[in-house]
Amino acid sequence: MIRLSGTAFCAVTSLALPALLPAGVPPDAAASARPNIIFIMVDDMGYGDLGVYGQELIQTPEIDQMAGAGMRFSQVYAGSPVCAPARSVLMTGQHTGNTRVRGNFGTPGSGVQDEFGNWRVPLEPHDVTVAAVLKNAGYVTGITGKWGLGEESTTGIPNLQGFDEWYGLLNQRQAHSHYPAFVWRDQTKEWLPGNTGTYRNFAVEEHYLHDLLTDFALGFIDRHAESDAPFFLYLPYTLPHSAFQIPELEPYTVHTNWSMQEKVYASMLTRMDRDVGRILALLRERGIDEETLVFFCSDNGAANRYDNRFNSSGELRGRKRDLYEGGIRTVMIAHWPGTIATDVESDAVWYFADVLPTLADVAGVTPPAGVDGVSVLPSLLGEDQPELAERPLYWEFHEDQFGQAIRMGDWKAVRQNPGEPTELYDLSADIGESNNLAAAHPDVVATMEDLFITLRSPSIAWPTALDDAADPDPDPDPDPDPPGTLPEYEAGWFPLDDGSGLTAADNSGFGFHASLQQFGGGAAWGTDAGGGYLAFDGGGQHLIAGGASGPSGDGPRTVAAWIRTAAPGALMSWGNRSEAGRAWVFRVDPDTNALRVEVQSGFVIGSTPLTDDTWHHVAAVFDPAARGSDVANVRLFVNGTEESVSDSLSQTVRTAEGTAVRIAGESGRSDRDFTGSMRHVLWHSLPLPDTALAALADPQLRHGEGWHRIHFPHDEVDWRAAAAGAARPRLFDYAAGVLPGSRHAPPVRMLPASGIGFTLETRLGEHARIEVVPLGADDPTGPWTPSPEWVTESIPAPRERAWTAAFPESGPRFLRLEFRLED
Repeated sequence: MIRLSGTAFCAVTSLALPALLPAGVPPDAAASARPNIIFIMVDDMGYGDLGVYGQELIQTPEIDQMAGAGMRFSQVYAGSPVCAPARSVLMTGQHTGNTRVRGNFGTPGSGVQDEFGNWRVPLEPHDVTVAAVLKNAGYVTGITGKWGLGEESTTGIPNLQGFDEWYGLLNQRQAHSHYPAFVWRDQTKEWLPGNTGTYRNFAVEEHYLHDLLTDFALGFIDRHAESDAPFFLYLPYTLPHSAFQIPELEPYTVHTNWSMQEKVYASMLTRMDRDVGRILALLRERGIDEETLVFFCSDNGAANRYDNRFNSSGELRGRKRDLYEGGIRTVMIAHWPGTIATDVESDAVWYFADVLPTLADVAGVTPPAGVDGVSVLPSLLGEDQPELAERPLYWEFHEDQFGQAIRMGDWKAVRQNPGEPTELYDLSADIGESNNLAAAHPDVVATMEDLFITLRSPSIAWPTALDDAADPDPDPDPDPDPPGTLPEYEAGWFPLDDGSGLTAADNSGFGFHASLQQFGGGAAWGTDAGGGYLAFDGGGQHLIAGGASGPSGDGPRTVAAWIRTAAPGALMSWGNRSEAGRAWVFRVDPDTNALRVEVQSGFVIGSTPLTDDTWHHVAAVFDPAARGSDVANVRLFVNGTEESVSDSLSQTVRTAEGTAVRIAGESGRSDRDFTGSMRHVLWHSLPLPDTALAALADPQLRHGEGWHRIHFPHDEVDWRAAAAGAARPRLFDYAAGVLPGSRHAPPVRMLPASGIGFTLETRLGEHARIEVVPLGADDPTGPWTPSPEWVTESIPAPRERAWTAAFPESGPRFLRLEFRLED
């Protein structure tokens, strides 16, 4: 075996990569010269679980042979000690101090709630994944397995993050069952008859998920083996994560002194090993093995150490959920016959954040700005990269407490929580992290503690005690004359919430984050004399109100919108159809073309046809205190006038708590997608009186000074006061002009700050400049004069910044934001 050191040049200098293209090469140029890429990642396998990494009991002959025919790394790290953030680091090239998804669960109100009640933060449209990079480089992209970076109907689903083909499970908890009730094929849910989704250990049902994933992977390779375009296949397997389920035990039944869990765990790994061998065999059979770069690793450390049996963590301290080596160090094997030398062991130090820039390098394109990783392609080719060991590698962990870890050189620093002592280990002499050297090296500890602050950026979904300590602008303006200026974009007008109702906002005290970035399918933004509107084509172009829940239980509510349509469809919905009465749907009925509100089997239908392709103001009001909790008591309004109602059936309203609102569609019902235009979508946790609805329906209020009356139909607002029932002022974005998915217009996030404030986020270039203009005006559509006091800051991406702005003491108040982005 050849052993390569990351800090000493190795004699494998004859290796070269003539197939690589220069950076910036057009996607269609010499596509066939670039290798296919397969990235296999298993779930919760320990550093010591493979034979080639020291395992003596569990049989993994195929992967051991793969390592013998390629390169095995001894000092590679996962992105996190748990599932979702590790995958986010892998996909975005940003470590857990900067990547979008920094934990399995965000703070309540961040992202969307899954069916288990957990808040899951999805990737957003401006997050750039390795799949998107390779797709833009001309690759066909596919994924099969466990995703974990976006729930149904969010912008985080694989098909919206660069993957052409997707087969597997979105939610990582659903993937705990190896007999799921369904799988996703692209954006279609496929049910698996005979499966219940059981989490019971040792259960056996009809369709074993791992086998389905392998079949898809083999089919994907076979379909694209002779394509003119190279392919990228991401295969995040669900084995050997619990539950402990397998159709049959591998050759471990004779081990009578093993527990059943141990037998199943070993069987999971051997079954997975066999299927990795099938994949490599197919590459050889199709004659593309020398044209395909294959990686194999685990997403984090061992979930169970199995000490005195398998010793799954090997010599390492800790396991999954630990920032010690046993939680984050992973096996890593690279296999590329004819390009990567055989039977090589490398101690080059790298981690998941390096995967995106490495694969971009392999594809011959430049990685996006703002990544934390670097290309390790030279190390794959046997070249020396001493800089890999010299740079700091960073991790943070957000379960129960806020832990941080850094490796730099041979030093490893671990801090379990801000304010607690920093531990320091010398990994060159103490791989088991048993000898804390912090007291003997205070200078190293001080350096690491500074890096704990400066290497990361704040996140609204994972707030920490360090957020206020971060350097507000570590690199103020190193390039005062940037090489080029991007087009100027205007974010439009942001109305302030008065606490009496909700303007595309939440009703639980949390901000409505990145609403304009939650499109499914790319709905369009348009303008006319009445202002801005959202246009939907009925093909899944709905809007998910992430961080905002519809009124729950049998409580009062008002929902309203201006709509223009020639076809029936769902205007707004939320809730869960799995239990009667839990789903609230407000739509245009296909039989009558009139308004319809339904709660499972109960419904009420209005009388006025609405499909004449002209603007109508529509509203539904539910007041259980005055009229009872039955859906039959919902009152419908069209253009401010109450409808006569017919065809009512009884059903108690009890919508599920914490379910995000879907605009222009209904969950699981693509046949009800809305086609047409919609503006001023609004929902309240109270029944609006008839006079307020009539005022909202006044066509003159769709523009000009009507903004104020539309958003604040009740009392004059004290901008300095907290919203009713909340502990702070609130700002919310509302369909105000940021182009969804635009490369040039950064998403706008509204956050509480000192007084009234807002936060903008951009990942455009290294030094994107944002100029912000606060403005009070009587007519936001008319002429305006910028404030002489511009708030300007150059932001090294990726960063988030917050500003506060003062507003007039009386009269209408608006905030106009203008961006000049310099790249």
